[in-house]
Amino acid sequence: MSGKKIVAIIGSTGGGKSTLCNVLSGRSPDDALFPVGHGTAGCTYDTTTREVRGSEGSEFILVDTPGLDDPSGRDSENIAGMVVKLKELDHVTMFVVVLNGQRPRLDRSLSVMLILFQQMFGPEYLRNTIFLFSRWSFDKKSLKKRETTGVTEDYWVQQLNTALRRIDALTVPDGGVPGIFLDSMYDNEDATELQQFTAYHTEFFQKLDQFQDFPCQDFSAVKAEIDELKAELAEKEERIAEETRRKEEAEERAQEETRRKEEAEERTREETRRKVEAEEHAREETRRKVEAEEHAREETRRKEEAEKQALAAEAAAREQERVAKVALEKAAKEKRDRLEAERREAEAQARARAAVEQARKAEVQRKAAEKHAAEQQRRAALAKAEEERIKKEEEQRRLQPKYGPWEQKTLLINGAWLHNCKMNWGFAIKWKRKRWGWHVAPYHSCPGEEVQADSPLTPNQIVAEAKAHIAAVVGVGLDQIRDDVVLPCRGVGNINGGFPRWRVVWDNYMFTYFVRSKN
Repeated sequence: MSGKKIVAIIGSTGGGKSTLCNVLSGRSPDDALFPVGHGTAGCTYDTTTREVRGSEGSEFILVDTPGLDDPSGRDSENIAGMVVKLKELDHVTMFVVVLNGQRPRLDRSLSVMLILFQQMFGPEYLRNTIFLFSRWSFDKKSLKKRETTGVTEDYWVQQLNTALRRIDALTVPDGGVPGIFLDSMYDNEDATELQQFTAYHTEFFQKLDQFQDFPCQDFSAVKAEIDELKAELAEKEERIAEETRRKEEAEERAQEETRRKEEAEERTREETRRKVEAEEHAREETRRKVEAEEHAREETRRKEEAEKQALAAEAAAREQERVAKVALEKAAKEKRDRLEAERREAEAQARARAAVEQARKAEVQRKAAEKHAAEQQRRAALAKAEEERIKKEEEQRRLQPKYGPWEQKTLLINGAWLHNCKMNWGFAIKWKRKRWGWHVAPYHSCPGEEVQADSPLTPNQIVAEAKAHIAAVVGVGLDQIRDDVVLPCRGVGNINGGFPRWRVVWDNYMFTYFVRSKN
């Protein structure tokens, strides 16, 4: 194992460590390479070491450790087995502390775990440590919620490092412990989730390259101390709770004294307020009597004013009636004059319309004659232009070549169909036990490789059959496909098992060909 990067995955039970190991190995989250438990119960009871190749092609060693704070009480046994396994290694490059992103808090269990790790790995181990937040979704709803609340990635990294520095038993680096947010169960069809996963996945391997190897010879096993630390933290929390309770009781007593003083002052203010209200009530009664007398005098004055206004209104009504009568007589005379003028104007307009209609008919007849002559000329010109166009098209067809230029194109053919229906186009190379990669190409000698051949066809025969298949698929003649069809050999997409003779086949195989169109 000397020379290879070694990553130790550590954390609480049920935090998603085994799922993360599968994803970092370039496998599906529930792959059997690192068995995955369900719910809060852990599945890993022994420290597991695997040599893996990441999705970026780098080879390294993954160490999946049992979770601490195990519900079954196996912490001491798990820690002893972990240290024995780590001592077998030459070094550890990176310690990855996995935190559940749905509740990433530095609680008592996590504090005990980090103190235990420092006792196991030494005071400098946090320099080779990162926080990895699992189950941290980047879907639109989660992003919007974090944007609204301000509880972002930087917020949690800062909060955890602040909490670490409050633990006297820990030696925290000056720059703090960095954090990576990697959701092993991301939706690869969501562009944002895929982008964020790719970015943090790349950052993980960049930090792995930056860290120097951490020697294992100073590791020490810490067994039952987890119970002592838990008890010590529990005792501290009880003392803090008791002090808090006493402070709250003292504050309550002070508040009660203040409340009593305020009630006494309130009673004094209430007596004063009642006296002021009685005096105000007496003044209000006097004011009401004065207002009643004033109101009676105002009513008498209003009645006298109303009688004067009624006499004036009667005189004004008689004057308005006289003015209205004069106005009606004047309006009747103006109406008679207007009707007579309108009659004379209508007769003049009728005579003018008759003259205009006669001129219009003459103009219509003239324009119809001109339009007929123009139509005859237009038809003659169109007939001549059509005759010239037909001659030009015949001349162009006579001079135009039969085919257009060659164009390079590609065609994806389904891998399962190609293997089952055109097996004689390829051969299979043994990758490892019970795993043969099927390639589309003529069989050729491969020194040092074990090969399964399907057909004695020559390369030209395979190319000829591929050419005929492509012509049928794209709907052109054989004369429109060039003979130099390029066979793909390896396919594209995922590889799929379940085929005879332990073969694995790609989703699709891409053929490159040249086609030309008919003119």
